Amino acid sequence: MDMKLALIFGEDLLGWQAINVAGHLALAIGRRADAEIMGQHPLVDATGIEHMGICRYPVIALRTNQGDLRRVVHAAKSWGVFLVADYPREMLDTYTDGELVSAIRAKSECSFEYLGVAVLGATSDVKRLTSGLPLWK
Repeated sequence: MDMKLALIFGEDLLGWQAINVAGHLALAIGRRADAEIMGQHPLVDATGIEHMGICRYPVIALRTNQGDLRRVVHAAKSWGVFLVADYPREMLDTYTDGELVSAIRAKSECSFEYLGVAVLGATSDVKRLTSGLPLWK
């Protein structure tokens, strides 16, 4: 199957915030995705040094406003065809896993401010979900 990973960020994120969000989302998806999303490992160069393989599928970075980001999160989860990792603001504002767990438990989803979401799925489904969203710049 032809697949794609889309990282969708809130348009107001600062550069360092987007990098933080991307790292956490990519690790979450990578940890839970099937092994076949990864390319060959190890990659060995001409001198015999090994390098870690990467995802065999395209990864795109997109941006959008908070309303569309919330819509994408909800649609991605409801369609049931994607592996989805979301990133509410509490993930950036807390320092420990315990603090994060408490912060998430204390709020209802409708009050979350999403900073990003990662969606892994069939290329055609990802394109349909993200249609019209601009690339991150």
